[in-house]
Amino acid sequence: MGFSECDAELLVARFYAYKLFHVVLSAEPTDEVMDALLSDDALDAAVVLTEGGYDVSLLVAAVEELRARRAAEPDFVAAAHKAFNQLFLVPGDKSVKLYESVYAGQMNTIFGETTIDMRRYLREAGLASDAEGNFPEDYLPLMLDFMAALAQRSWEAAQAGDDACAGEPAVDTPAGTGDDAFAAGLRVQKAFADEHLGAWLGSVVASLDAHDASRIYFALGQAMEQFVESDKRWLSAACA
Repeated sequence: MGFSECDAELLVARFYAYKLFHVVLSAEPTDEVMDALLSDDALDAAVVLTEGGYDVSLLVAAVEELRARRAAEPDFVAAAHKAFNQLFLVPGDKSVKLYESVYAGQMNTIFGETTIDMRRYLREAGLASDAEGNFPEDYLPLMLDFMAALAQRSWEAAQAGDDACAGEPAVDTPAGTGDDAFAAGLRVQKAFADEHLGAWLGSVVASLDAHDASRIYFALGQAMEQFVESDKRWLSAACA
């Protein structure tokens, strides 16, 4: 495999973006979390992604807007903490569910078919959790972390030229094709983004628009959806 420095930087930036959105949605906001979200590293990753053909203008806008708010509002982190708890931790009519099964089915429940399929993806990638069966795996932060892990493997495979780095495909591939692990890993990511991650983010963002009075997580949700859509296009081209 021949990869330029720009190719390698794009693979790293993909990993960084997925990990960043994972952290934002899985952890209650602290000064440290906000430091990571609003860092120059986040903007540098956005530059690399833009140069690679991604549209991440909403991520740049969100980082710049939230930086300004943090500088102007003494209680910004406390407000973000309150919003996180109200949106994601406190049950009620104004909570935002982060489980795909809630949006994919008609029963508004967790532990549905999407949970089982997500469990399969994790197992086949060697990333199954010790809490398997006790926690619904189709949880958005876990999905983002899954894509971050596969994106990291893609970068490692590209750097090393080693077929062992990108993991086994979680979708059927013809035997004996000679595809290396880098290509196989990208096919897994494309299938997962098409079938799962990219299929319901619009519903999450709409829910955030309706319930996030702080507008912090709505802005970040929009940025996440735009990034994932751009990544789907990149994966489609890379797998063609």
